[in-house]
Amino acid sequence: MLRFRMRNPRVLWLRPLAVAASLAVAVGLHAPPAWADPQTLPASLSALRNFRGTLAYTAHPAGDPSQIIAGSLAVTGEHFTLDERSRTEAVHVSDGQSWLASDGRTFYFDDALGVSGLANAWAVMVAGCVTLPLQPDPSGRSWTAGARMRIYPDLQSGDRIIGLVDIAPGADVSFSFGDWQSVDGLALPASVVQLRDGIAAGAYVIDRYQVAWAPQRPAPAGAGQSVPAPAPADQHNPLLARTGSQERAALRFFGLLVALLALSLGIAAWLRRDALADRLCRRLASDPRDWRDEGTTAFVSPEGTLWFGGRRYHVGSAFFNRRALVQSSMFFIRISAADTGLPVVMARKFPRHEPPRPSRSAAGFTLVEALVATALFASVIVAAVFPTLVVLAHADRVAALHEAAVQVAANALVDEEAALAYGSSISDASSVSNVDGLRLTVAVTTSSVNGLHQITATVADANGAQLARIATMVGPPVPAPDDQPQSPGTR
Repeated sequence: MLRFRMRNPRVLWLRPLAVAASLAVAVGLHAPPAWADPQTLPASLSALRNFRGTLAYTAHPAGDPSQIIAGSLAVTGEHFTLDERSRTEAVHVSDGQSWLASDGRTFYFDDALGVSGLANAWAVMVAGCVTLPLQPDPSGRSWTAGARMRIYPDLQSGDRIIGLVDIAPGADVSFSFGDWQSVDGLALPASVVQLRDGIAAGAYVIDRYQVAWAPQRPAPAGAGQSVPAPAPADQHNPLLARTGSQERAALRFFGLLVALLALSLGIAAWLRRDALADRLCRRLASDPRDWRDEGTTAFVSPEGTLWFGGRRYHVGSAFFNRRALVQSSMFFIRISAADTGLPVVMARKFPRHEPPRPSRSAAGFTLVEALVATALFASVIVAAVFPTLVVLAHADRVAALHEAAVQVAANALVDEEAALAYGSSISDASSVSNVDGLRLTVAVTTSSVNGLHQITATVADANGAQLARIATMVGPPVPAPDDQPQSPGTR
């Protein structure tokens, strides 16, 4: 076990922050580049990466030429839009929002490759090569586009892509491309086969392609010729490309700092949870403005059990056979009686309710709505339920301590009454003793009634806070009974 000694314990929470800042600086300085070097890309990926314009096509499922599918892909800058329409379905894929419309219903999705109604997965791969960072895999045979897809170029020809795999979490789909043709300088497949878990699940035939390059980029000289497309604008301005990379690295560094700061504050609050719970209990218990509800009279069992609001509380046997007044606030209840001395304050227990089942619309929830709902639920758990559980655990210990104090005071009062019952006179005195870690004070004083004395038993904790106080009256002592046996015949 490692132990740290600091001169000022109030700055103990600064240690996790310092460690977090060091880690953040280390990660930020060693952040990997976001984009691969365009000079090392294969010819097939480089042509797709530089494509800007529109790609129109018609397709049909293999074996059913009557079901015509019309599709179009538009790539402008770093954004793209893909639309496919047939007699029964319409698919829209973009870098903003993607949806599938069928039978009068609309379904939203994030992974376009996982949609079985999509005919030309090649168009989705073209959009991914333009908008996602490309990184070579360690094997040297494939390239990864962000965290969405893995692309397999043809290493022999160099100008074709023979396979595509969806690497999104939970995905099991891949694609195979064949029957190549060249249109306006682009090598395009005429057949697309979809596989799920390595088994063919669907095949589509692309009947016709039409390629239109963007006006600012010169189109290739002619069909069948290998004319490289112009380089992206960032390659003409290295300073602009370097500035964008630095901005992305700075944003990642700032987000990491915020996350580590929140984690450090949570660790510091968890390590000081007992002190925070004790301070919260003392502050709310001593503030009379919290008792807003009207008091009620309740019955306490001989075991010291009180039922209030459908929940059971252990308040101590001192309230048995007495009119116990219960006052409640938002988080606490206060139990008092006229002849028991100090009241008992406990954390309030709430009844259990089943959460209502959320209703989902026919369109379903978007990713933003799901994230907002998760954040709200986590905030309620961390800000309300967890502190309440900590206060409840602390309140049980306080109630047990008060119950033990009442028992010690009652036993001391009985012993003192028995000691003063017999004798010739009662003298006023007081005594202090330690019983089970509690400080017991027994005082005998003269009362206002002639011949009676008052016995007071007070119990306090180690800090001097009074936990229980019991008082009673004792009359003049009587002579002790004669223990000698009488002789026969004597009355």
